[in-house]
Amino acid sequence: MLTGDALPIAQEIGRDVGIGDKIVKISELKELTKSNQVKATELAERSNGFVEVYPEDKYFIVNNFIINEKVIACIINLIVNKIYK
Repeated sequence: MLTGDALPIAQEIGRDVGIGDKIVKISELKELTKSNQVKATELAERSNGFVEVYPEDKYFIVNNFIINEKVIACIINLIVNKIYK
């Protein structure tokens, strides 16, 4: 899950929709990427989502998964929005 929401909100949504609540701030992932790419990749793989994400961060995350030959899926944000209205 990639969202601009704050951590507590994303964790609650993650639990509610069944994807998990192991959510990481994008700033933590970016900082770790600068110092240790291997650990950053491991963190990303263990995570259920990322918060405080800006549009340009989405490319950063998706590109890193593609480089590491991981499969990703994209689901439109409207699905989650419909659940909570």
